[in-house]
Amino acid sequence: MHHYRNTTATGTSLQRSRTHVTFSNVHLAMPGGHAPMSTGVPTDNGDYNPNSIGTRPAFGFYLHNVTGIHFMNSSFEFSKNDGRPAILANTGGNVSVSGMTVSSGSNSPFDIGFQGIAGYCTAGDKTTSGGTPRVSATAGSTSATGC
Repeated sequence: MHHYRNTTATGTSLQRSRTHVTFSNVHLAMPGGHAPMSTGVPTDNGDYNPNSIGTRPAFGFYLHNVTGIHFMNSSFEFSKNDGRPAILANTGGNVSVSGMTVSSGSNSPFDIGFQGIAGYCTAGDKTTSGGTPRVSATAGSTSATGC
């Protein structure tokens, strides 16, 4: 189990493939400014270099093929309106988001998305304007009880 606690990052991209990771009190301030884009799996040219897929479909965290990822009491914000969601989890299981504050892009399709995630959970999340984040769950996603 890996834990990332009390972390602040500005304009950075974290790129790792992990299972069973907890992010607690992690705050990302991203530049934003991207238009909406496909929320499907980005094209990979086969060289296994994370930079090869270009702009990610989420401004905060894009998670693909993950299991046991948990975000607690954290925030993902942008300084310029962004059309991408804060979090997009695609394929995997056991992903939870609780006590999260996210920026909500005026053109983004949703704020937190789960695609093909077996067992996801959201609880106590809000947008930077105080509203409730728009959550999208599609393509085989199933909700779990208790974050």
